[in-house]
Amino acid sequence: MPYRFPSKFLCFFIMFGTLLSLHADGPHPAQATEKPLVDPCTRITVNDLAKLIGQKVSEPKRSGMYDEGDHACEYELSDGSGPIEIRTFPGDTWDSIPSLHPDASNLSGVGGEALHYRDENIGYVGIYVRKKPVVVEVSMPFSSSAEKFITLIAQHIYKKL
Repeated sequence: MPYRFPSKFLCFFIMFGTLLSLHADGPHPAQATEKPLVDPCTRITVNDLAKLIGQKVSEPKRSGMYDEGDHACEYELSDGSGPIEIRTFPGDTWDSIPSLHPDASNLSGVGGEALHYRDENIGYVGIYVRKKPVVVEVSMPFSSSAEKFITLIAQHIYKKL
């Protein structure tokens, strides 16, 4: 008479084999901690930023509040009108920007492809600029100098991408 494995023994091997096959290709996407293509906190130095906008700024503060990983960087301004936020995304996110900001318009003079938006719901103004394979967003709260600041910063960052 052939030997019969106990059902608990068989269940263990089936579950074990299933778990192994699930992790054969690496971690589950929800567990992945993918780093951004370009670190947003290295796109501009504190000194360069201060020179561009004519005031002191804080050291960059990383923020992962928008995406998995550290895709955002914030700089506080000495006059309290900030923060200036710099975010990086993979280049293929460019096509989704109009759905996030339906009022976004093309912007010339920044370099490459650029879109400008003004979001009344959150009180922010921003610029997206693309230089494949990266999209960079520069944004800050509304203020009398916000448009000028984000344009200067986006131009500077584009040249260094």
